Amino acid sequence: MNSRPAPLPRASVLAGLESTVSSPQPILFSTVLLMVALCIGVLIRSAGLSFLSECFRPVPVFEWSGLLALIAGLFGAVALHEAGHFFAALANDFEVGSVVIGPFRVARLGTSWKLILKKHRPFEASVSAFPRTTEDWQRRMMTVIAAGPVATLITGCAAALLLRASGEGNHWLTWLLRAFVQVSFFIFVLGLIPNSKSSHAQNDAALFRSLWRNGLQANEIFLYHRVLQQERSGVQPRDYSIGLIQLLADFQGSPNFMGFFATTLASWAFDSGHIEEGNAWDERALDLCVRCGPHSRSLCTVNSACFDLIYRQSSTAAIDKLNQLDLNSIVPLQLQYRARAVAYLAWGSVPEALAIISAARFMLPKRLQTSGAEYSILSQLHSKALTLSAN
Repeated sequence: MNSRPAPLPRASVLAGLESTVSSPQPILFSTVLLMVALCIGVLIRSAGLSFLSECFRPVPVFEWSGLLALIAGLFGAVALHEAGHFFAALANDFEVGSVVIGPFRVARLGTSWKLILKKHRPFEASVSAFPRTTEDWQRRMMTVIAAGPVATLITGCAAALLLRASGEGNHWLTWLLRAFVQVSFFIFVLGLIPNSKSSHAQNDAALFRSLWRNGLQANEIFLYHRVLQQERSGVQPRDYSIGLIQLLADFQGSPNFMGFFATTLASWAFDSGHIEEGNAWDERALDLCVRCGPHSRSLCTVNSACFDLIYRQSSTAAIDKLNQLDLNSIVPLQLQYRARAVAYLAWGSVPEALAIISAARFMLPKRLQTSGAEYSILSQLHSKALTLSAN
């Protein structure tokens, strides 16, 4: 039996190309959460406990030992916040792709993990993960998002108690605990204020509020996870369900998600043999990615360069697109390797292309090294390399 879905009517799939991108929303603050934060501050202030005053005494940053204590406290507080997200993700059956803390990125490559020193955006922290299934999706997502602030609150209170037990003084441990408590308090209170929907990345409060309201942004994330689940299950783009394709085509929302869905639809159309629809959705993705964040922009551009090389037979167009990117800053690393493979093929450097295609395959999870969308496109690039080698 042929499992390939029947093509959707052309008007149905192409209708989404006429849609417009919603305007960024103004910055919104959660009054309730902000009042909670203020109440916490008032209670701490009115309690008059001596050890709380000790917690918020300044750290002597103009001394080397004090500056080192501040840096260690900052790194520790951020690391434990992300650890809360990380362990909650594992407990709720999420697939974790990477963890970023400052300039350090720990990424899953194939069956192993690799520590990468980042040269770009050294002051960010995040856990990249998505649920393997959609069962009880909203609750699991809210649990993982809330776990970071909860971990910050618990570890911050624990550090305050340790500081009280250690007594007052100017030794290095006191400065470290003081810095840890202050950074944890700052992260926790600031995290109660949702940032703007137009921000590069939504903070925990904004994501939690969106999921609680179960509105447009929650639907964006849910659709995004459905596509990721298809990819990570080894499903070829041409075998995506008609219902999912229709949802992606009809979607209206932020440029980041619309760009991702457009490039996904282009992959589906090309893989199904609908070249005209593929070209139209690829053009739509490139138009949208101008307003996207770095990751979405890189994904749409690299995919389009692949389409140029495989389906449109245009090495020049592929090179022109890749020249718009800094290949060294593309994440995840597997996407960076695919971009380099396209560049080598467009330049006619076949041996280098074959080597990096092999490396890119090795970075895939073991179950996806013989099936799935990424395996399919790498296989087509490999065939392209063999054809160039034969000529």
